[in-house]
Amino acid sequence: VKAFFEYIEIDTDQAKRFYYPRKHTLSSILNAYQEVYDGKLDFLSVSQPKRTGKTTSGLRLSLMMGGNKPDGCIFATGKGEGLVKSFFGGINETFDDAQMYQRYLDVFPNAVKVGQNADELTIHLGKKRRFATFTCRPIDGSIVGNTEANVLLYIDDCVKNHEEARNR
Repeated sequence: VKAFFEYIEIDTDQAKRFYYPRKHTLSSILNAYQEVYDGKLDFLSVSQPKRTGKTTSGLRLSLMMGGNKPDGCIFATGKGEGLVKSFFGGINETFDDAQMYQRYLDVFPNAVKVGQNADELTIHLGKKRRFATFTCRPIDGSIVGNTEANVLLYIDDCVKNHEEARNR
């Protein structure tokens, strides 16, 4: 996991890098992500302060797992349309940046992006199938029958605010 995080942005301008400036902060999370990636851990909950890289690192883990199993399905969900659109955009950043996408294909040559649907917030790798490799939907949106999560279920910020969090 750490090697992928380093390699994917190796040619990126230092001011725009995600991983290198946060290397020490993310170390323990990436160790846990490695266990998820290796299949040693079925459930992981990450809790850290805001702006420490939780979401972007979670999306990078999703990219790795999607690249490793492009014929599988990764479902990313959270509270609200705006948040899940940011997941979709965050995943797409890798495919939209030519250098980063080439690095991604160096690691996962079978994970060629073959389609996306911005309205449905889906991205297909390898070939188009009924369920996309990546699907992003709000937790309170239409989920049933639209996706699977047979590779990874990524949940981020599933509670709207403090009031909702305190409501049993």
